[in-house]
Amino acid sequence: MAFHVEIRRAFSRAWAFNLEEPELRRILLEPWARGVPVLLGEQRWEPASCRLAVLEGPRLAAAELAHGQGWHNASRSGRDVTRELLRARVAQEATVVALVTHDEAGRSALSAALGALGLTAIDFGAVRARLLARPPASPGAAAAIVTIGPGARSGEWALDAGLALGALGARVVVVRVGDEPAPLALGALEALRLPPGAREAALALAPPLRAAGCAVRPVAA
Repeated sequence: MAFHVEIRRAFSRAWAFNLEEPELRRILLEPWARGVPVLLGEQRWEPASCRLAVLEGPRLAAAELAHGQGWHNASRSGRDVTRELLRARVAQEATVVALVTHDEAGRSALSAALGALGLTAIDFGAVRARLLARPPASPGAAAAIVTIGPGARSGEWALDAGLALGALGARVVVVRVGDEPAPLALGALEALRLPPGAREAALALAPPLRAAGCAVRPVAA
């Protein structure tokens, strides 16, 4: 099976055929879901003013693509999965939280608390690579947790904290570890001090993460 794409704006149209899912997500779905213009058919397409259609179906042979009949043939044998794919991308991202921390004990505690909330913790390095790619991709996380503590003055921490704030804005949760003072760049954000214990920490993290758009599940009693 393969994916076939049409982007339409007024009387202008562009198509792409026989895409694999990773390629589809990278060049179209991720930027489209973020409202970022995409390039297709040597044209620039703004999601706000265009219509996207994605069909899933058999791969099309060269003869089926000839004479401008590609989209007609794709429509005959494929099914429209546009909304399904965009919803799935948003739902998957809503369960992921990126951690900006260089404190291993804090990382373990946060990972346990996030697990209790039904969320997956990832290292911010994965998000960093996506944001610094050309063209930039979706962050791949609904929110980020930035810890203020050991290592919070390092250059790598400062880069990641800045990228997190730039990409996720209000979806950044700041957590204080120990008595480390907050850097000026984070001074406007209120730092959350986590209580000990995974369940207690999960209860404290649930409200800000839910407000950030994470798919938080109730904490078990």
